[in-house]
Amino acid sequence: MPAFIFLITVTIVGLGAVLAASATAFTVIKLVGAAYLIYVGIQFWRKARALANASSLDSAIGKLMRRDFVIAISNPKAIAVFTAFFPQFIDASQPAWSQLAAMGGVFLALEVVAVALYVVSGVVLGKMLKSERVFVHLNRLVGAVLIVSGGTMAVSRN
Repeated sequence: MPAFIFLITVTIVGLGAVLAASATAFTVIKLVGAAYLIYVGIQFWRKARALANASSLDSAIGKLMRRDFVIAISNPKAIAVFTAFFPQFIDASQPAWSQLAAMGGVFLALEVVAVALYVVSGVVLGKMLKSERVFVHLNRLVGAVLIVSGGTMAVSRN
């Protein structure tokens, strides 16, 4: 969520407009983000067994949080979404900053709810699936999805 706070702030102050105006800047950020997703996917694949062990997961929470931040912050599409979405709901007769801040706050509140549901789902599934073998396969699946997502992002024209 800190990454989204930063991205919303950047969008509000105008980097979204710069990226929208500069195809080169967008492409560079997109490719860096895609490369990082592929890197993280490979790491998930290679370290699937270590990640499946609860003790190694508990000691790696800080690393996972940093990885989550870097993945979120390196996604230029979030800025593109905010840049495309927010202006549609701005009343030109009112101050834009307060409207953008309100929309950003609502987005962050919804993000908190989504993350909370994700965490609860993970806890419930974690209790249901105690097998290390299952977690190894899930970690490899996550790795594969990240690699495919990064590759798709790298070759997309948008």
